[in-house]
Amino acid sequence: VPYLWTPPYAGGAALEDMVGQCLNLVVAAQRGAVEDRESYSQLRVVTVLGRKYLNVDLFTSHGIRRAADLGLAGSGMADLVISPLLGEALGLFSPSHRGRLLVIVRHPVDRELAMFRYLRAMRRRGVTTKDELPSSVSAFASSDFVSANWMTRSLVGKRKGESVTSRDVETA
Repeated sequence: VPYLWTPPYAGGAALEDMVGQCLNLVVAAQRGAVEDRESYSQLRVVTVLGRKYLNVDLFTSHGIRRAADLGLAGSGMADLVISPLLGEALGLFSPSHRGRLLVIVRHPVDRELAMFRYLRAMRRRGVTTKDELPSSVSAFASSDFVSANWMTRSLVGKRKGESVTSRDVETA
């Protein structure tokens, strides 16, 4: 099963849309998550915005554990698996139900600029964040919104706020 690992704002959402809309394939990611108990106890294909998704949320630890418990990889139902949580998502697969890792990366500065533009557009639409969005790119760059060393943190299992060492970079 192809497994896409990509940082936020790196292009994964565009690929997800193309796979769903143009190729009509079933994606296991985040959009298909449903809360009703009937759908929660088994894997099911749901339609969201005209695209087919499995009813899982692979953007959370709990969602990944649930998908693993439901046998996502062995079910044959997903044409593409997408999750930013690499270490945890690898637990979906096994030697008898293997994954094929795909990675989309984007220069970290370009990624952060894309996040700034997205958050600014959301603010214009009336969607706000819990923290006040800085008004300039330079203020944004020194704010808590920036996800410093996202890829390194993800590979070594460090959360935002924990310092990244040169050994972490070497390990990643």
